[in-house]
Amino acid sequence: MKGFILIALTLCSGLGLAQEDGSKVTVAVIDSGVDFGHELLKPVQFFNPNETIDKKDDDTNGYVDDVSGWNLAKNDNQVFDPKDISSRKKKYDAAVTVMRLLARVEKGEKLSALEKAKMVALLAFIYSDLNNIGTIMHGTHVAGIITQKNPSVEILGVKMGFGDGKKEAPKLYMPTKEELEKFLAEMAKEEEAFFADLVRFLKTQRIRVANASWGSSEALIAQALTARYPKLPADAAAEIGRYYMQKIHDVYAAMPDQVKDTLFVIAAGNDGKDNDKTIFLPANVRRENTITVAAVDSKGALASFSNYGVENVDLAAEGVAVESSVPDNRYLPMSGTSMASPNVARVASMVVAENPALTPAEIRDILMKTVDKKDYLKRVVKSSGIVNEQRAVAAAKASRNHELDAAVAQAFEDVPATPGTGTIKAQSFKAMLGDFTSAEQELILAAYERLLRRY
Repeated sequence: MKGFILIALTLCSGLGLAQEDGSKVTVAVIDSGVDFGHELLKPVQFFNPNETIDKKDDDTNGYVDDVSGWNLAKNDNQVFDPKDISSRKKKYDAAVTVMRLLARVEKGEKLSALEKAKMVALLAFIYSDLNNIGTIMHGTHVAGIITQKNPSVEILGVKMGFGDGKKEAPKLYMPTKEELEKFLAEMAKEEEAFFADLVRFLKTQRIRVANASWGSSEALIAQALTARYPKLPADAAAEIGRYYMQKIHDVYAAMPDQVKDTLFVIAAGNDGKDNDKTIFLPANVRRENTITVAAVDSKGALASFSNYGVENVDLAAEGVAVESSVPDNRYLPMSGTSMASPNVARVASMVVAENPALTPAEIRDILMKTVDKKDYLKRVVKSSGIVNEQRAVAAAKASRNHELDAAVAQAFEDVPATPGTGTIKAQSFKAMLGDFTSAEQELILAAYERLLRRY
């Protein structure tokens, strides 16, 4: 998906989970593609039992050879293309090294002089292609998070795509009202077509949970406007961006509205902004079958990049330097609400495995009501807390024989809450770069921003 969709963009017990009939819980990873050749993902690859690779639509659902998902960008069944890596192998290898070093800095570690020099040199080498490389990694990383220590799951890949990715040259004049309206109409048409295709495919599948680690924002629309029309004043672009996001809301809402049996787990966004004051979609789509996730670090502090909002963001999960799978059979730490969201999708699938009779709204309630509440998250996310896998799974198990509130109460007896008093504040990434020169800091910060905004 190109243009105006932004990638915004944990492990505990639970072994032995499976639905009572022995089947797996299908989770759709709606993202940049999933490399099922990876050793972590191969065992959990979804296979359509009614479809074979024979260039025929065996199950008559409208999709030829849709054995493990669908590529919306190319309208075929290839949810990952290895050539995306082989065509840039040296840069991909360099990016893996850089991202490991960035994650160490993110964790507060000090790099040696040699490591710092290496990171800066490699960043300069890969910078122009970093956005593409991050995108190639993204869906596989998300899928890996959902998979880890989760034997109940099978992953279905849905590769996204907006247009052909071509960029038009900037228009070096003040646009007319008609030109701006045409520009916005073209964007809206593209997004409408994408969501129509997405909904059409999802409705042919039996998906209990879907992860959406992506989104669009007022700021991104304003950025697109000023890129096309550099003479457009920033305040005008911002106002138009907000207007557009208000108008496009129902297009994004079609996803949960038309696929009601699926719980959509959505990343809150990586702008460090309050989603109650700015529009980020689909995160701000409020439905019984949606849940929006902020990112915290390993200590439970809200990540400096994470969006938040006591009305529009539901709960938090770990999303800083999270280790998971990336293409080419590797593992890599990555950060973002893109990583926090699949941590919740993972727990949601485990909840379904314990009690397949639960509705999306009930799964959502369990996730929200079993969080580890923190005083410092009271004005940050709706639930005031961080997802708790063990307690959520315990509540799901108890819900087989009890009403939901009684099941949650039982879960707190089984998995007691820990005190959530005090204040924890995450250090900004910029503050961790004190050992670098100002020029190096500028390059590293720009790269970090690109990795948080991969589409």
